[in-house]
Amino acid sequence: FAATRAKPQSLFTPRIAVAIVFFVLGLGLGLWSGASASILQRVGMSPPLFGVAMTLFAIVYLAAMSSGGLVSRRFTLRQLMLGLTPLLGAATAGLLLSTSIAWVFVGLVVFGFFCGLLDVIMNSEGTRVEHDLGRTTLATFHACASCGLAVGAILGSVIAVNLGDVAIARQPAAIE
Repeated sequence: FAATRAKPQSLFTPRIAVAIVFFVLGLGLGLWSGASASILQRVGMSPPLFGVAMTLFAIVYLAAMSSGGLVSRRFTLRQLMLGLTPLLGAATAGLLLSTSIAWVFVGLVVFGFFCGLLDVIMNSEGTRVEHDLGRTTLATFHACASCGLAVGAILGSVIAVNLGDVAIARQPAAIE
């Protein structure tokens, strides 16, 4: 008779995969939060203009969330999460590397779009996972986003300080 063996379980269960996506969204938002003051100073953006830029970010974020249903009719939630997560990473990098006020505006629009769309998609998938498991998991997913936000804010601050020192070192010395 044949020996029975336990099926090896995948490391990336749907619950783990969704938790990672929540963490990544929080990480991106945290990186921007931690580095934004340094970036704004580097590009010379005034506080009122920053307010306008952040309002635009919020509008795009909400519009992207509102379009999540339309997008999910064409692609599965899994496909969207797999596609949007690296795009969010690229948008975050672009925003952090902004070299002018115009690029901050463009970066915030793109970042807001991917954040908003990923936000609604990952929450929809999180609800599906919660339903499939038959127990509450959304609180854990949102905790992952909060952890990502905290880690990102710390990393963003460290990166901004270190890149700020490099940028200052590269500037030509003033001739007295």
